[in-house]
Amino acid sequence: MKFNVTRAIFWIGYALVLEVVLGLGVAHAATLEIGLGQSRAHTTNSVWYEDGLPHQLSITPPAYMLGVTGDWTPSVAWHADFVDLGRMSVDSWDVPNDRAQYDWQHGGCNGKCPNLVHVIGSGQVLGMAFTAEPHMDFDGAQIGVEAGPFVYLSQWSLQVPNWQQATGVSGNVGWSGTSSLTYSNTLRPVIGGVVGLSISRGRLGLSLRHYFVRKTPGNFPAVWTSITRNTGACHA
Repeated sequence: MKFNVTRAIFWIGYALVLEVVLGLGVAHAATLEIGLGQSRAHTTNSVWYEDGLPHQLSITPPAYMLGVTGDWTPSVAWHADFVDLGRMSVDSWDVPNDRAQYDWQHGGCNGKCPNLVHVIGSGQVLGMAFTAEPHMDFDGAQIGVEAGPFVYLSQWSLQVPNWQQATGVSGNVGWSGTSSLTYSNTLRPVIGGVVGLSISRGRLGLSLRHYFVRKTPGNFPAVWTSITRNTGACHA
């Protein structure tokens, strides 16, 4: 399944969520919120790259959100947002066996470097965040904290084009292909979480959210372990 299909599924799902919200009679109190900002993925050494060996990470992509918000009480708001956390990628050269050939203490190879494998991967996270936000007024601004579930799809794929050339071993080890390794994770909804801080004045605001994304469904994880997003938001 291509990821543009996944995006379409989430837009349809989000439209259904909005219809439910409107059907519950919240429409008169709901306002549109639009946000544009930047994400940063948190990564772990040895997950598709290794410190001390050549690698390039692209883990700070632009991100956006589109949603609705309203007030449950004068001091508690709710948010229902579609979130695109952007596309992240890795291009690295790694040892084939990090347990035996990688120097975990200093980085780099453990002794003489073997033939390195070339890992190329990319992916992204799309989801819907549903949060409650207690807030207070301070000097004309509204300051709040929020938390709630994050229902998302995580797509991740990678390839190691020189696997057999570097190792002499067939790539057919739970992967597809023979001379190279390729992998795409199974797409299915996952429930994670989100926490955040926000400050707004009038229709404009800033927010910082941290998304807890679990291991990518499938046998192999994505390069990210969690994602933080800062966003400038406008309420229409």
